[in-house]
Amino acid sequence: MSVKPNAGREVGRRGGGRSGAGKVLAAAGLAVATALALGVGPAFASGTWTKLSPSSSPSARNAAGIAYDKATHTTVLFGGTKGSSRLADTWHWDGTTWRKLSPSTSPSARSGPAMAYDDALGLVVLFGGSDGSTYDSDTWTWNGTIWKKVSTASAPSARRGASLSSTGSNGVVLFGGFDGTTYFSDTWTFNGSTWSKKSPSSSPSARTDAGIAHSGSASTTVLFGGSNGSTYDSDTWTWNGTTWTLQTGTGPSARSQPSMAYDFGKAKIVLFGGKNATTYLGDTWIWDSGWKEQTISTSPSARASAAFAAYGGASSGVGILFGGISDAGHLSDTWKFS
Repeated sequence: MSVKPNAGREVGRRGGGRSGAGKVLAAAGLAVATALALGVGPAFASGTWTKLSPSSSPSARNAAGIAYDKATHTTVLFGGTKGSSRLADTWHWDGTTWRKLSPSTSPSARSGPAMAYDDALGLVVLFGGSDGSTYDSDTWTWNGTIWKKVSTASAPSARRGASLSSTGSNGVVLFGGFDGTTYFSDTWTFNGSTWSKKSPSSSPSARTDAGIAHSGSASTTVLFGGSNGSTYDSDTWTWNGTTWTLQTGTGPSARSQPSMAYDFGKAKIVLFGGKNATTYLGDTWIWDSGWKEQTISTSPSARASAAFAAYGGASSGVGILFGGISDAGHLSDTWKFS
């Protein structure tokens, strides 16, 4: 359920027995009360997408890894693909522009790496990916300056397109992915030195390229969609540190490769785009214990596999989206959601 953009005017027309300022105040008060009751408000009813023109930028690509680095207050982007080329460059967004970095060590070129900030470690974690012919099972951390390869006693098998997210103070959780033959449905957590395979009582089906994001201060990580190659998913699951729970209610249509990020300003999760079997999508949704579609006049063009992450924390409260792939090919535009 959503509040219509002209709800205030409709309430004003329905009100009776008042005149002038009294009608206006009554209409405004009822509109605000209605919005609060629905879990939305002026800041929730609609977001704003703004196309940016940074002085420097990564080249066009999709399937790059991206994460907001809370320790350095920057958003870091790694790798991706354009056509048959896999990339191994590292960039960060500093609030004004993209800056290419030159770390002394770095993961190899790859697409579809899973990346997320680990609050427990205070580092960005990267896992897996693919160079197009082989699949990776290596783990790296980023401290704002260099990449460091982590030797783990155990780890998920090699794959790309896994969903990786912060779980707050409990580190990160990884789900699914694809190794060229098998679609996975396993769940793993990482403690900084080893991966632990979990045995949740319920779980999403096997899939790759699902959207995932942590819901900020709440102890909930949200996963949506994905694909097993023949079907596209429209289910929403939450992870509470122990098990996955299937959520009910209406939401985005079935798709894989949606872009999802936590919006500190709204304190909610934002989803954009993705693709199904025939169509690239360009819709924007917000999760707040349920999905609500946003009606926005200006937004990025329809696309899948764009890099999307928070930037600036609570003091800024924006999301930065870069690139992706569409009917027009690989993209290199940068957008801010606020």
